[in-house]
Amino acid sequence: GITVDASLTRFSKLEKRHEVDPTTYFQEKSPDTQPWNPFRCELGAGAREQAWYGHLAMELLAAPGMKIDEKAYTHAYLRAIVAHEMGHILGLFHNFAGSTQFDLEELKDPKHTRTRGVIASVMDYVPFNIAAIKQKDADYWTTTIGPYDMWAVEYGYSEIPGEKPEDELPKLKAIASRCNEPGHTFHNDLEVDQFDPLIARFDLGKDPLSYFGRRLQVTRHLLFNLSPRLPRKGESYWEFTRAFNGLINDYAFSASVASRYVGGLHLNNNFRGDKGEKPTLVPVSGDKQREALRLLNTYIFAENAFAFPAEYYKKLAANPFPSMSGFSSTSRDFPVQNQFASIQASALRRILGAATLRRVVNNEFKTIDAERPLTLPELFEEVSASVWSELSAKRSIPALRRQLQRTHLDLLIDMVVSPGNGTPDDARAIGWDQLRQLKAKMMTARQRPGIDEYTR
Repeated sequence: GITVDASLTRFSKLEKRHEVDPTTYFQEKSPDTQPWNPFRCELGAGAREQAWYGHLAMELLAAPGMKIDEKAYTHAYLRAIVAHEMGHILGLFHNFAGSTQFDLEELKDPKHTRTRGVIASVMDYVPFNIAAIKQKDADYWTTTIGPYDMWAVEYGYSEIPGEKPEDELPKLKAIASRCNEPGHTFHNDLEVDQFDPLIARFDLGKDPLSYFGRRLQVTRHLLFNLSPRLPRKGESYWEFTRAFNGLINDYAFSASVASRYVGGLHLNNNFRGDKGEKPTLVPVSGDKQREALRLLNTYIFAENAFAFPAEYYKKLAANPFPSMSGFSSTSRDFPVQNQFASIQASALRRILGAATLRRVVNNEFKTIDAERPLTLPELFEEVSASVWSELSAKRSIPALRRQLQRTHLDLLIDMVVSPGNGTPDDARAIGWDQLRQLKAKMMTARQRPGIDEYTR
């Protein structure tokens, strides 16, 4: 029942068939925008991208003298995919909370990963284990099925004596009530990629925000160190271009998951009376939301967030052997400024969108002051300070930054003049105040000598 296509092993030559479109990453998801099909599995395509990223990271970051066994890496990756698909054959749903069992320290320990694996369930969509980089004998992919998988199979396949199906209910309820045991957390396609940042595709670790912070750091390092390594002598510059585009794509994806912490909530589906009962809906802590906001300010909105070496843009090249469909869809002039601007604009629209602002307001209402919830004024001030950092400096504003600032202004103006459905009244008031403050700062800044015409 499982077909392993040869293309699964060709991840090192993965070709992005379209330019990076971060809009799909940052868009607010809901069951309406992503209808649930319990028989649809997209692990294969996504896992290839994860395997490509891990392969590139291993090549560029390998410790001196450390040889990467590509065959063993490929076999481990394929084994994890086949285990996932075997779970479907047994009737298991996706479990997009299965990746949150262990912390990054445990995931870099080969003794731990060899016996307990990388995740609590092979039914999650799991990325390359970034904690294993530079760790001797560490596992890049999970090595075994997890506690959730054992629990789900126990529920579905236990032999329970009884004359009629209803006789099984007490035993089944007893098994199901163990949902709060370590590794038993379960959330499927109905809840993934929405407002709970712990329920996501291709995340990893007990604290996914730390994972994506590490991933953003590694991806940025790889981006700044591509040129000396790629392309190799005798290769097309398409090899460099493919790696650059793939890393930018990963950069945007990592930031998009971090953005879900702003205004986020955590879900728990336990029933009353279950052992270790937990609250069913809890706002993400204010500190975690601030940490996510710092990541976005550092890697997306900061002045140097996309300040990659200008020499890169003279090395971009189209695939010399394109498919007919690939040839027609590839932009050969590589408008990278537009590409970067779309990532920044999408991130801004996510955290200043009506849905996020509504949840920030409600989360503040649901928590006590001692818990230090993230407030609307704090969110607006942090974003504005990062986006408009040049206003307090005596220098011109580069093109990419001007585009980001225009997007910010447009969002504030729309919020005041024609707010989206559900925009909180307090957000409109703060948006209006932000516009007044920005106008005053701009009028002062434009009198400074030495700025260029674009900036003035």
